[in-house]
Amino acid sequence: MYDDQQETDQEDVVIPEEANPMAEEMASASIGEMLREMFPYGDEQYIAITMKEMEGYNTKNFDYAAGGDPNGNFLRVASILSFYPGIRMDDPRAVAILYLLKQLDNVLWSLSRGFEGKLEDIDSRLLDIHVYAKIARVLNNRLKAGDCVEYPVSGGKDKSTMLEEIRRIVREEAEFGFEPDENEPEARG
Repeated sequence: MYDDQQETDQEDVVIPEEANPMAEEMASASIGEMLREMFPYGDEQYIAITMKEMEGYNTKNFDYAAGGDPNGNFLRVASILSFYPGIRMDDPRAVAILYLLKQLDNVLWSLSRGFEGKLEDIDSRLLDIHVYAKIARVLNNRLKAGDCVEYPVSGGKDKSTMLEEIRRIVREEAEFGFEPDENEPEARG
């Protein structure tokens, strides 16, 4: 994940030559310097952070698109979700399944293209699928038992109940050696 809190250095950003037809021209000047000349106002960290985000976007796009449509993962998952027009996306179980689908799509795309991701390999994605499936099962069990407020995002009585449940699940997963996916938003309250 991008660490916006730490000082970043524009010079750390690597742009592959095949992705940058102007690489030769830019070699004589730092990209960060060129951008500061073009956009001289504002904090110079803004440019460094933006460049880190572009680098992360490029790397993730290799994993999720690999020569296909750069938005392919979103299009494929949206296509799958279109089969279920009645699904409530404010249902936490649906959110867990959505995260699972994102990982499953990446695994299937990787297998269909015959490659491992640069950021995460297939085994790492399969582990994420396992974790999200287990979270969906826990949420389903908790909702059936009445241990969680149903659909807290859309106006449940106590939104903190679900956040506490998510924190508990993440702690339990960590105890079993599962690390939270650093590419997914963390539950914060």
